Formats: sequence, C-alpha cells, structure tokens
Amino acid sequence: MSFLKLQLCQRQYNLIYITIYLLILVNLTTCILANNNEKQRPNIIFIMADDLGVGEVGLFPSKNPHGNIDTPNLDMLATEGIRFTQAYAGYTVCAPSRTTLFTGRHSGNFLKYNLSGTAIKPDEIETLPKYLKSAGYNTALVGKSAPLTSPIESGFDYFIGQIDQSACHNMYPYKIDYDVGKQVELKLNQENKRSRENCMSNPSAYNYTVDITQSHSINWIHSIYQDKNPFFLYMSFTVPHAGGWGSSPKDPEQGAPVPSDLQYANENTWPDVEKDHAAVITYLDHYVGGIIQTLQKLNID
Repeated sequence: MSFLKLQLCQRQYNLIYITIYLLILVNLTTCILANNNEKQRPNIIFIMADDLGVGEVGLFPSKNPHGNIDTPNLDMLATEGIRFTQAYAGYTVCAPSRTTLFTGRHSGNFLKYNLSGTAIKPDEIETLPKYLKSAGYNTALVGKSAPLTSPIESGFDYFIGQIDQSACHNMYPYKIDYDVGKQVELKLNQENKRSRENCMSNPSAYNYTVDITQSHSINWIHSIYQDKNPFFLYMSFTVPHAGGWGSSPKDPEQGAPVPSDLQYANENTWPDVEKDHAAVITYLDHYVGGIIQTLQKLNID
C-alpha cells in the first residue's frame, strides 16, 4: 500500500497549516519486511515541508487575493501521484505529529507507551528508520530531526541537520548537527552580520540551511544509489516555517528568511513578509524539482 499523507499543523496563531509528506511510503509489514526479493523493494524519499499550507500549493484552490504561489514541481508530483485530501495528522503541532510518524502510535496512546510526544531517545521505542534498516535499507535524515534526539542511534545511517527544535528557526545558524554529538561550523554565518538586507543582497556570503539540506541529500543519493540494498531518505526541510536571521531564542522569529524573493520581488504592494513567504515556498519547490531531476539522471526515478 502506498500513500501520500497530509499532516495538519496548528500554529499558535490559530491558523491551520499543512505539512505535506511527498512521494512514496510503503506499508512495512505487507511489502518490505515480508518481501525477500530486493528488486521489488522500492527506494523511499520522504519529503517534509514544515508548516506548508494546503492553500499555498498551486494545485489546490486558494482564496488568497494575490493568487496561488508558483509550485510546478509539487503540482506535478500531486497530479502524477496520489492525493489524500481528507487525511489527518497525528497531532496539531510538529514534534508530537512526527512522533506518530516515527512510531506509528496514535497520540492518544503516547502516555500508555511512555512517549512524551516532544522527544524520542535512542532505544526508547522502535522507530520507522529502525524497521527499514532491519529490512536492509540504507537510511539518511537530512534537516530537522525532532523528535529524534539522536538520529544515528535511532535508525539512520547518515544525519546532518538540526536536532534542537528552537534552533531550526535559525535559517542562518552558526553551527548544524552531524552524526552523533558532532557539529559542523558554518563559518560564513559567523564572519558576516546576518540580516534580511545583508543575506538577500549577497546570498553567496552566507550558509542557508535549506541549501545544506538539498546539497547533502543529492550527494547522499549519488553515494548510495548503486548499492544492492534500497535506500530511505528522509528530507526534513525547516521551511516554510517562520524563522529568523539571528539566533533563536535570543532573536525571535522575524519572518521567512530566504536568499531571494525570486519573481515576487516586484510585487510592490506586498509586505516584505508576504514576498518572503511566497518566495520560500517556490524556493522549496525548486529543490523538490532538483531531487526529481537527480533521480531521472541516475535512472532511478
């Protein structure tokens, strides 16, 4: 059984947002664990778009006076695949909903299974990547890891991204997490003063987390695709969730940091925050297209 799941996220502003789980997730019990024929086991790429609204993707109807945001690659995935328009999330906010994703447990049963809903420690419970790894999958997590406190020890072979949920609001952080207990310094962000004006006027002078998510995902696919075992890549983008140019929690969320406002830069009647928000969604869509192109070039799409 394959499915595309829409995860509803309710933000503190009482607005309902949606996280879209893209591409294919295969029923583990009936298809993967019981299937010994490696050629029939699919590669799985699971794309998380944090706080993406259902009305923001071009394919879906929207009452926005500005019209729909340009998302041709997301639209193509939806039209060529399966859409579940009446799906429900595991919870109303991020980490508990992802706890449901990683454990398969209904949020009403979190207490029964001693799950906090906000953090999953290694060996606390069996997780989706552990099941896939036991079935012979190569596994990687790139981006936001919450609620997993240690992705490598929770079933992922490879990890680079951000573990602390509050740190995920920093789109130009000083450091990001890597492997187990390691960090990678982003020297460009340490050397240059970060602000909306500075980051957008000279994007190459800074390290944007979404760029890191994309480049490491593509590099990992290239490194693993010829392996005899299938792979599971969990791409957990931190956008289009609101964020800041500074360092949370010292500097609060300020909008939707993005290196460029793209085609929305000339929308003179729009507030900057609306230009940025539309641009960050189109920016994400472009990177989804980059993943699709990578799969096509490697003849594994």
